[in-house]
Parts: sequence; structure tokens; C-alpha cells
Amino acid sequence: MSEHTGLVVENMELLLPRLSVLELGHPDPSMPDYAEYSPKAIIPIESRPFDETTDFPWLEQYFLARETTPLLGRMAIIKSPFSPEEFEALQQFAQGGVPTSREAQPDIIRAPIIDIPDDLPAPGGTLPPNSATRRNKGGDTVPNYIMRNPPGMRTSTIINGDPPRRAIHFDSWFYGETGEQRLASPNRLGLNLGPTLDRSVIITEDDIFDIEAASETGLGPGVVDRHFSRQIGNGEKPRALALKIGVREGYILPTEAIGHDGIVSGEYKGPGESWVAFWVGQFAVDNFERVA
Repeated sequence: MSEHTGLVVENMELLLPRLSVLELGHPDPSMPDYAEYSPKAIIPIESRPFDETTDFPWLEQYFLARETTPLLGRMAIIKSPFSPEEFEALQQFAQGGVPTSREAQPDIIRAPIIDIPDDLPAPGGTLPPNSATRRNKGGDTVPNYIMRNPPGMRTSTIINGDPPRRAIHFDSWFYGETGEQRLASPNRLGLNLGPTLDRSVIITEDDIFDIEAASETGLGPGVVDRHFSRQIGNGEKPRALALKIGVREGYILPTEAIGHDGIVSGEYKGPGESWVAFWVGQFAVDNFERVA
């Protein structure tokens, strides 16, 4: 295994217990949570623990195929960058914060979204609302926010807009027209605030460079958004990895360059909640204490 593959820790045994292998597809009407998803959503329809015997060769190929791009060097699982007091302040806000009105966007993520105010701790220092690192080409500021999810969600993103958006998706906040532009866009830091449940972050087998190489028409939103649906329609079985993120752990991910979403552990619709905080910026993985 190459030593500079970013997401891979020096001791692979630290990473392997966190891994699951997912097969992606459209929702199955027999699933108890089917009604929550658009029929065209891309979700994990099968999940199994990582098998070192059968899956390790595929994982190695995955990393080797990406040695020519800097994608993996921008991905990491990290320990919380906050002091215990700062982390507790974020938890208290997550529990009592008032969800932001999204009435103007009826197809938005169907989960409570709470914008993070500027006076709360932020990784790497304060990120003011009009920070250039979060202002997209349309002049809008990409929000930092906390999401509250119930347990047992196959994906933390559920959108039934018209047209329906995908659960597993690429972000397109900054309108990058090439793979390199999308990779250079601001990335995301996600932090599991608990209070008790693990989460997982999904990363897809195909990244933006795979889609760019296969497309004859560039990387318009339709090309990117429909990539996995086209694969499934052609009888392919696209795969993804899920990496477990414990409480007080987080991840850094170039979400405009890799298909992604989140999984919430626990029994579906069971008691309790899972809180996750998201910040958008230029987060360098070397500035954080890494778990993987």
C-alpha cells in the first residue's frame, strides 16, 4: 500500500475496523424507510463489513488509481479540534438551537438544519459570514450548519424535490467546470457531536475525475448528478466505502470532488438523535490530529 494515499493511516489496522462496503442502488419499496426517498435516489441497498481477503485488493486498486491526483491527500478522519468546553458549547447549541427556515427551498434536506452563529467555536478560527472561503460565484455564502438526524438512516440527506435530487451526491456550490477546479473548491469539515451515536461518512468509488474522463460534455450539474443513475440503469453496481466516525471525531472531505453522504447508526426511527456540525472552508488535513 502506498504511503502517500492520504486517507490510509500508517497502520492499516486502525482503518480497517471502520470500513464497510456498500452497493448503491435505487430504493426498494420493501424497505421500511422507502417512503422517505425519491424513487430516483441513490442510496446503499446493501452493506457489509470490509473483508480483508476479498476487498483488500479492490481497496488497493482504489488508492493506486488515484495516486496521480491529489484527491486522497485532502481526505482524512480527524479528532475533534475543540477543547472539551468548546465541544460542550456546540453540543448545547445543537440540542437547543432553532432550525433555520427553509420555506423558500421546499426540496431542502428533510431534517432540522440549524445555522451555526459566528460566536460559536469554529475549526481553525472564526469564519465570518462573508468569508471569501465560503462565498460562491453566485455571490451567495455557503452556510455552516448543524443537522439533527434520527437513528438508523441509510443516508442523512433525503430530498424529494422536483426534479428529485440524489441522496448520495456531489456538492456543487462553487460551480467548478473541471475536476481540478472542483478539487480546488472549499472543502468540508464534518464533526460528530453525538451525543451517543456513531455516524459513518460514505465515499463513492467513482470520483469527479472518473466522471470527467467518461463525459464528452464536461461537468455540468446534470452530468455529475446523473452519473450513478446511469450506471445503475446500465446494470452496473456502483460501490462505495463507509467509514465510521465516532463521537468527538470528524472528517475532512472535498465534497465537490467525491460522491458522499452520511449514515446514522442505531435502529431506524428509534429513540434519540444524532447531531453533526458542518463547516465549509479551506481545511488542510495536516493542521488537524488525524485518526485515519
